[in-house]
Amino acid sequence: MNDILSKLNANEKMVGIGSIIVIASFILGIFTLRFVGFLQLPCGVLSIVVLFLKYSPDAKFEWPVPVPLILVILGGIATVFAALGVLFGIPFFLLDTLINASGMNIFLGLIGLVLSIAILVGSGMMLLGGYKEYQVKPA
Repeated sequence: MNDILSKLNANEKMVGIGSIIVIASFILGIFTLRFVGFLQLPCGVLSIVVLFLKYSPDAKFEWPVPVPLILVILGGIATVFAALGVLFGIPFFLLDTLINASGMNIFLGLIGLVLSIAILVGSGMMLLGGYKEYQVKPA
């Protein structure tokens, strides 16, 4: 595993960190009963799988498209859905707070909103890292 991590460049590490943020936020959302990031989770997992397969010594095959393009597409899909999640999550949080104004409900709603924003940040990191890697000209 350390072999693969040492081969990643800064942009690919950004994609990996963003993917880990998305996956961790999704798992925390399950434990807090705020189910956020269902559409971003597969993109985060696939990004890690793509990076693993790119540098795995056992998996040698020809990619149909450049790997950075795959990372840009996965990051873009995740970012669009994460932005929609935050955009629609704020009114639902406010409406839920007005209807059921209990302390625990407000607390869990805020956690869900923070996790949605964390997923947006992680997805944005995936997109930005993939885009920067895509812009690098091969030598």
